[in-house]
Amino acid sequence: MRRGNARGDELFQFQGRLYFELRASTGPPTIAHADSKEPLCLDQMRESDLLVAATDAVTGGRIAEMKRLNNYDAYYYRRDGQCPLPVLRIQYTDPERTWLYIDPRRGDVTSRYVARSRWNRWLYHGLHSLDFLFLIRRRPLWDVIALGLLLGGLVLSVTGVVVGWRYLQDLSRFFSSWAVDHSAWTQDVRNNQVREDGAKIAGASLCETSRREGRISQPPPMWTTARVRVRPIKQARLWETPPPQLSG
Repeated sequence: MRRGNARGDELFQFQGRLYFELRASTGPPTIAHADSKEPLCLDQMRESDLLVAATDAVTGGRIAEMKRLNNYDAYYYRRDGQCPLPVLRIQYTDPERTWLYIDPRRGDVTSRYVARSRWNRWLYHGLHSLDFLFLIRRRPLWDVIALGLLLGGLVLSVTGVVVGWRYLQDLSRFFSSWAVDHSAWTQDVRNNQVREDGAKIAGASLCETSRREGRISQPPPMWTTARVRVRPIKQARLWETPPPQLSG
């Protein structure tokens, strides 16, 4: 087996056997048996070995479909194009509806999907990162759409901040006006209370003075205090002794 132009060998195991992956300076890497004396190189594992490995990879179900993909599909892809191709896509009938993507060169499982992760691929990666094949394959279109969505989100954010700031200003003015009105109303109530208290004191003092001078025998009841306060002079004149009549 010639290895003079190899950049490096990698040892791995598949189905209980050891293999070398020979990476040449030119051309794709090749697979060789590590325990074989024959200089036999393979482009990929035998299909019978791959089928046995795929059958044992998932328990509780059988293989429903096995397909060789030479291009990326909606689930097996990378933006930088570094996923190995070709690949075997194997679908199973297990309760989780498992899909496996197996590299036929080495027999490695490169990707695994179940029903839940396939939904997550569309709802999260698809909507969040715009990971759609028709956009990824047309990268300038993906850039334009992504920048447009980012600018739209920025405009909505700035608009929300402006509207919120104006609302807070209106709310602050409302509470300030309410505080001023409430203070003025409280002051008016206090002034009215002071005036009423002063009138009551004045009325009581007038009644006490009239009682001392003999104009009234006892102070009027509380409900007449307002009358005494409103017309104290007239009530005092009514209680006075009429002047004597002059004879002609």
